[in-house]
Amino acid sequence: MAIPVVTLLITSSLIGLQLFLTFQVIRRRRQSKVAIGTADSDELSRAVRAHGNFTEVTPIFLISLLILELVDSYLWWVAILGILFIAGRILHAWSILIAGCRDDADCHPTCDECDQRCGLGRLEFKLALPGAGRACNLSLEDVIRGR
Repeated sequence: MAIPVVTLLITSSLIGLQLFLTFQVIRRRRQSKVAIGTADSDELSRAVRAHGNFTEVTPIFLISLLILELVDSYLWWVAILGILFIAGRILHAWSILIAGCRDDADCHPTCDECDQRCGLGRLEFKLALPGAGRACNLSLEDVIRGR
């Protein structure tokens, strides 16, 4: 029986994401000074849900991916599924962790205060506005949502 190399690579990448989400929860628990529960902290609730959702969904996916690889499916197909899953998990966690920045009226999605409060760096795209003669900063979420 062959070693399931693709599943091992996907799993190791997902372990990295799991650790990142775990540290987000730890950091926000320390900021909120909350050991158990979320104590009505919106940021902590989002971090806990991002981590929890990842933990709920990932094991069954990895078992399914392992089965696909062990029954001699095309390795490129297994790799594509794994990469798409990783991308989906990253986008899902990012959207949950960043979502609170949009709720606050004084926090523009590209401002530094938002980045500091949410604890994540921002991805920006410089787009030239036709006829405006200047560049406009848009976050990745703005681009995805078509704003």
